[in-house]
Amino acid sequence: MQPEGAESFAQDGVSLAGKNTNESPNLMKVFKNDFDAKYNIVDMQTPLNAFMSGQYKRSYAYYTLRNRLPVVLTRVLDTLTKEKSQIVEKFGENARDELKIIIGMISRLKYELQTDKAFHQFKGDEPDRELWNNFISQLPSEASTFYRACWMHAECYMYRKLHSFVENSIFLKQLDLFANVKQHALTSCQNDILALAKYTRRTENNLEMFSEILKISLWSNRNDLSADERARQFNIKVLDDVNATEEYIIDNHTAEIWKCLSTKRPTRQHVDFVLDNAGYELFADFILAEYIIEKGLASKVRFHVKAHPWYVSDVTERDVRWTLEYLSKHTDYIISLLGNKFLEFLAEGKFEIAQTSHFWTSPYAFQHMRSMSPQLYKTLSQSKLIIFKGDLNYRKLLSDVCWDATQEIRTCLGGFVPSNLCAIRTIKAEVICGISEKICAELNGKDPQWMLTGHYGLIQSFAYFTFRKRLPATLFAVAKTLADEKAELVAIFGATGVDVEHTALFILDLRAKVLTNGPLMPFPDNEEDTAEWNEFLGQVPQKERKYFNTCWLYAECYLYRKIWSIFQRSPLAGFDYFGKQKRTAAQVSLVAMKALVGGTRKNERNAETFQQLVKANLWGNRCDLSITSGDQVEPSGNAFEQVAELEPKLIVDKSLDMWQSLNGYDGQGTVEIICDNAGYELFTDFILAEYIIDKGLARKVRFNVKAIPWFISDVTATDFQWMMDFLKDQEDAQLKELGQKLQRYSQEGKIDLDPLEYFWTSPYEFYQMALAQPELYERLSQAQLVIFKGDLNYRKLLGDYNWKYTESFESCLRGFRPTNVVTLRTVKADLICGLPEGLAEQLFATNKDWMLTGEYGIIQFASK
Repeated sequence: MQPEGAESFAQDGVSLAGKNTNESPNLMKVFKNDFDAKYNIVDMQTPLNAFMSGQYKRSYAYYTLRNRLPVVLTRVLDTLTKEKSQIVEKFGENARDELKIIIGMISRLKYELQTDKAFHQFKGDEPDRELWNNFISQLPSEASTFYRACWMHAECYMYRKLHSFVENSIFLKQLDLFANVKQHALTSCQNDILALAKYTRRTENNLEMFSEILKISLWSNRNDLSADERARQFNIKVLDDVNATEEYIIDNHTAEIWKCLSTKRPTRQHVDFVLDNAGYELFADFILAEYIIEKGLASKVRFHVKAHPWYVSDVTERDVRWTLEYLSKHTDYIISLLGNKFLEFLAEGKFEIAQTSHFWTSPYAFQHMRSMSPQLYKTLSQSKLIIFKGDLNYRKLLSDVCWDATQEIRTCLGGFVPSNLCAIRTIKAEVICGISEKICAELNGKDPQWMLTGHYGLIQSFAYFTFRKRLPATLFAVAKTLADEKAELVAIFGATGVDVEHTALFILDLRAKVLTNGPLMPFPDNEEDTAEWNEFLGQVPQKERKYFNTCWLYAECYLYRKIWSIFQRSPLAGFDYFGKQKRTAAQVSLVAMKALVGGTRKNERNAETFQQLVKANLWGNRCDLSITSGDQVEPSGNAFEQVAELEPKLIVDKSLDMWQSLNGYDGQGTVEIICDNAGYELFTDFILAEYIIDKGLARKVRFNVKAIPWFISDVTATDFQWMMDFLKDQEDAQLKELGQKLQRYSQEGKIDLDPLEYFWTSPYEFYQMALAQPELYERLSQAQLVIFKGDLNYRKLLGDYNWKYTESFESCLRGFRPTNVVTLRTVKADLICGLPEGLAEQLFATNKDWMLTGEYGIIQFASK
């Protein structure tokens, strides 16, 4: 379904008097004129990573300042002039002279806008005067005029000045310059409201229905007071076939949002909803909030509104109450019933209007909320999910920067992660992120101005769990290990008790830095990989060099490298602070090891046996301590029985391709295993390696391990040797024999441990290996097969990028094909590719958390 109706160029009140202005400027066909010359306007698009600004003529910022905002002010002036009598009648005769003064002030503001004048301090009784004046005084002189400033700052300043004229009056303080327009936006779309009300009266509590209501809320954002017939027709078309709009949603995280909401938590039972437009969109937002409440997804929805009239159509508390009152008294029974229901929700506390905050009408991007409005940030941090609607909220989330459209969301948020976030927005400006390269290329090919049309939408989310919960828990566990093992550490390392305590304090300080989005500082140590790490950090833009600002993969890797750095610069250098957990993981797995070794002593060389061993190796990947913050995961049952039982959970199975990549050759090649977890998983790696060597599928199996303690349970050289010794020392004859055999194979070079390689603990994704570590890439290219184990290796293979679930594994490797590549992974993070069409949706319908449980597995293969 081709979107049509409310064009982006008629948004934010350009059609103030109800008249639609759908002319779409061709921003590429521009030329130098007197205005541009006088105000130093440059004929170019906004540079990447620069603030949106009117100084760039080929930007929507320039078009807005030059064409849209003057029209907004003109129509305000026209409205005040035409409705002078009604205003005086409502506010009293004394308001007449004040009205003349306000009209003069607005005319002056329009002149200042059109002549690129500097921003003025606020000198009235504005409650946020100090906030605004401090902001203006801190602006550089070259960024404090309408066209030279950041576009967001200029727009916010204009609307704030506009309202200040009213609030500093005596008799017109309660005048909302846009009230009639907002009310008309609701009263003019009665058929739409009734249709939506009827459509949503019988809804099921499942992902499919939630997805439909979320899409309705998304497309309602096109109704920026463009109350023309085409907009109303579009609303009805959405209801006729909601899913027909799917191809126009270019980034859709609905499944992740559903997972977040439907997960039961003892705390965080409410949702915060940062509203955008009044009218039909506000009604659609109420419908979404109703669904969230009635389906038990939250106990309360708290609505955040603007402190005063803003951007023509933005919702104030007065608009919310007027809308609910209007709906409750409607002549249509269904609409009236809904209005009264919403009023009951408000009375019962299921709906709540948040305490007014002037931060929402400040010029600040949301990344400054923690420092500028700590109470608001604290309120949001207690939320289960924060929903941000519309363009301005999105621009403030992204600091009104012209990001590369493919930039990761996390980076663009600038550290603003009070809780789980969701942005719902039809795209009407060049501020955007998180879009795949493929989609960007397709859209740019169709229409270079696709970001300005309002034809496309996005539903994006960002979950904060890893950095707010799991990693701080890991750091706390390390500090606790130091406290619990202090006496032993003093004896082994010759350290003092004070040394151990100081190290623990450094770890806890690191934890505090993570929780407060501290900077990623260069490493002060002098280790083999220090220069490489510091060079990498130097290439990360300064504003992205924080835990919440940078790529999740980089930040996690940095954290584990930082832990090691703390120990290396202490008397405890060489201590594996995860060692005891890894050894325990092996010890609690003895029963499962005995069962597996007993079932593999009489293996035959054939595809079926090989595939069984590969799958047993795959399911061993479920024992990952980094996911549980160190809590033990004990394998249970017979591995081969589990392989059969778990076959339906193996959602991608390319084990036969693995077999064929080895079976058809002379057996003189090398297989490289890029290890993941110690303990039981490493044992299954040994079993697979034994089979490959014994059956002549390869001459050598080389194990690639981590150079430092890493992600709690990852294998180091010490863990590798410890496991061999552990097996040799077992009383069980078969385990002992296996340990001795592995030791012999190691001495003969059939099983090899890779040279100490710091690339595996670097922040680099694997597609960068050929440049960052060409010797390693060359070594892998000589192998017959490279087996990548586990979640972190999978993330590095895919660049930690949220690909479409159906995107092919080969294309997601982004050119990393040194040889035949296979990945064995149980799914424990919401990152995956290569799934058949429709499978992800089926799995989400069955279990909203399927990507986090480790219940499902994948074996994906790419030939050289």
